[in-house]
Amino acid sequence: MGFGDEILGSGLAKGLQAIGKRAAFGFINERRIAWSREAFEIYRGNPNVAEPGCERDADLVWIQHCHGSRLYLRAITPERHILIDTFRAEPGEVYFDTEELNFGRRAAGREPFVVIESRTKPVYPNKQWGSQRWAELVYRLAPEMRLIDFTPGLNSSHSELGIEHVRTRNFRLAMAVLQHAELFIGPEGGLHHAAAALGIPAIVIFGGWANPTVTGYKNHINLTGGANPCGSVAPCRHCALAMAAITPAHVAEIAKSCRRATSNSRTG
Repeated sequence: MGFGDEILGSGLAKGLQAIGKRAAFGFINERRIAWSREAFEIYRGNPNVAEPGCERDADLVWIQHCHGSRLYLRAITPERHILIDTFRAEPGEVYFDTEELNFGRRAAGREPFVVIESRTKPVYPNKQWGSQRWAELVYRLAPEMRLIDFTPGLNSSHSELGIEHVRTRNFRLAMAVLQHAELFIGPEGGLHHAAAALGIPAIVIFGGWANPTVTGYKNHINLTGGANPCGSVAPCRHCALAMAAITPAHVAEIAKSCRRATSNSRTG
């Protein structure tokens, strides 16, 4: 899962500093902290997490949560991913520096906006909603909402097809913008975990691959198309039918309802 895995880790570590502890994510038996590339980005500035090299410190709480060994995964086989049904994701946290906060404010601007992750293709085919459905959703929402998506790179932002593409050179800068959004709409993945960490309402397209009771959040609207999760690595009809049951018209209505609720809470 990449960034999402490490945001999940920040949720596991939350509050430890208050009791004089830090989370050591890695291999418990080896007493070795093991960080992925994404971990260095997500845990930057987080006082609840111990970085590699701190293995001998006395304040560590060892947690077997690292690449190849995740607390929500029972097993990965060539055919499917098997989740642990009793695991429950807790919203994580992100500690921004001044430069990141300033970038987020500038990119957000003064007008309310919705972040829509319409261009991202999840790694697993059964997690993909499809470009045509995303395009129809944009068509339905663009007349009423300012829509923002993120594009990796260093050039300035630009707009096309009803979406304002904000260029960000790393995932943290995307999160710095996301924290100002009214709503996030996207697939199950890194940005949906980021939205939970930042307290942003979200509509998450799960489909039939993953279980939203395991890797989803209670304050998000998690759409499965009525399917039970299968975790299949190969494309399957079950997941295709689940995605087809999640229509752009339905997602658009939910988004408009969420936006009305947000507007009412601001004016009330």
